[in-house]
Amino acid sequence: MLYGTIDYKDEKYIYRLEDDMLYMEEIESLGKGWMVSGWLSNPPNFEDDYLKGINAENGNEVLFKTYPGNAGVKNTQIRIRVQYYIEFQKNATISKLSFMGDEINYIYNIAQGIESYGFTEEGTASCKTKSFEETTSPTEYFNVENKEVGIYFAIYRGINFQSCHPLNLYSSINLLVDESNDYDFLVHLCYVMKRFLGFLCYRNNINFSEIALYTQESHEKYRKVGKILFMDERDEIENEKIIKERNITYEAIKGKLGKILQDIENEKLYLRHIPDSHKDSLKIDYSKFIMITAAVEWMFKNLYPEGLRHSDKTLKAQEKVREELENKVIESTGEIKKQYKFLQKLVGSDSLSQKIVQIGEDYDALLSEIGRYLYNINNLKEEFDYTKIGSRIQNQRNNFAHGNLDKEFEETAALDVIFLEKVIYLLQLSSYGLDDDTMLKQVKRLFGMRF
Repeated sequence: MLYGTIDYKDEKYIYRLEDDMLYMEEIESLGKGWMVSGWLSNPPNFEDDYLKGINAENGNEVLFKTYPGNAGVKNTQIRIRVQYYIEFQKNATISKLSFMGDEINYIYNIAQGIESYGFTEEGTASCKTKSFEETTSPTEYFNVENKEVGIYFAIYRGINFQSCHPLNLYSSINLLVDESNDYDFLVHLCYVMKRFLGFLCYRNNINFSEIALYTQESHEKYRKVGKILFMDERDEIENEKIIKERNITYEAIKGKLGKILQDIENEKLYLRHIPDSHKDSLKIDYSKFIMITAAVEWMFKNLYPEGLRHSDKTLKAQEKVREELENKVIESTGEIKKQYKFLQKLVGSDSLSQKIVQIGEDYDALLSEIGRYLYNINNLKEEFDYTKIGSRIQNQRNNFAHGNLDKEFEETAALDVIFLEKVIYLLQLSSYGLDDDTMLKQVKRLFGMRF
């Protein structure tokens, strides 16, 4: 439990934080038992800024970010839920953020921190770790809000003789920033890291065991001065086996981190289809169907900015139809004119089924191995055909989009969605220049495909 004092509207309050609930009580009203005047008609609201307090245990400053809306009140007590809080030493400026967590330990495998170990018949044991230099990745860069941010992975060591595991190794992601006390910027970086790890793990329930804040004391020396804690870090943690085995590893994307993170920051990397948890990723329902097909549309737009390739004959026909429709628009009025304008928008537009076929044909060398495997193990070998897949997906999406829920769901379309999940990742990774073998290996690892 965190406790201390908070200054709010020229009054001093004592506070305590229990789970994600912040309780505040005005010091001058303690023990008086009546409600503060005006709270019923105008309850406290903290939407605009951080609540600034002091940690009574160590004197550190604490910034609380609450959820939007009015606080609850009871007599002289204010109660409001907290999204996250930032704790730091007074007057500290931040130059580095370090993120620790189980997912990071396996994306940047802690095993590479061990150089050698051994046991003797006499019962002695030895273990030698590699140097910091050997276990720290090169720094890569991306830009956030016109500020350059450096990123690197590292493995740290810890000794604890009070533990059953006296030697601890743990991996971290480290962000380097220009000296700053812009805490909104630092929190934004935390959300970028959440989305980055969500992409690498195909789930959003990423938990950081610690987000540490450092100030720079010399060229390569940093001192820890604070932390950021998100309240949802206390939510249910993913299954340990999934954390260990289902991820894209650092080795596959080294040298590409800056580009991937830049695309995440600029919202060029589609992530909206990523499920909340591994359990959710196993469901095939209306929302997943729509989000996966939306991701395919997004990928197609990036791969083919000019749209589908058409023959000269088709292009001439489309131009002729446009001209005739334009004449009809000029000649018509009212509702008929609106209908002709609507038809104008449809000329030359590419259907989802056509897009899937085009992607399949152009990237078959990359996609076919996983495609054949999925359809073969489900005894649907003949259904692995891009034209059939495109037709099924488009028909099913149209049924969902138009509310035709009485239409029977084609079961093979569920397998098509499972296949398209993998297609999306293969195409996304290919945009960063990974070779085919690496991409296939990583997507198989990410989705637990053992073949």
